[in-house]
Amino acid sequence: MPKRFLAATPWPRLQHLPRYLKGIVLRLDKLRADPARDSTRLAELRPQEQRFWRLVADRKGVFDERLEDLRWLLEELRISFFAQELRTPQPVSIKRLEKVWSQLNS
Repeated sequence: MPKRFLAATPWPRLQHLPRYLKGIVLRLDKLRADPARDSTRLAELRPQEQRFWRLVADRKGVFDERLEDLRWLLEELRISFFAQELRTPQPVSIKRLEKVWSQLNS
């Protein structure tokens, strides 16, 4: 985790941290059972993450709340892909992320 993670992360987001940590454990368990499935899901997720980090770099540190929301949607997508049983607070999918991307670009 980055320095000052706890101080820099808003409380509503921190409340999900235990679920994210549990998601990591579930993903590791499932990875052992079916590495091919994990690889497939990761291949779907990776372009979204790369797109996000390119946009962050392009913005050169300028804060944008929509970008923060997108970042947390990516976290929820990870839960959806790798630990579905933990559920997400709102529906999330690649298709829904594409909608957010189009709003960011307008």
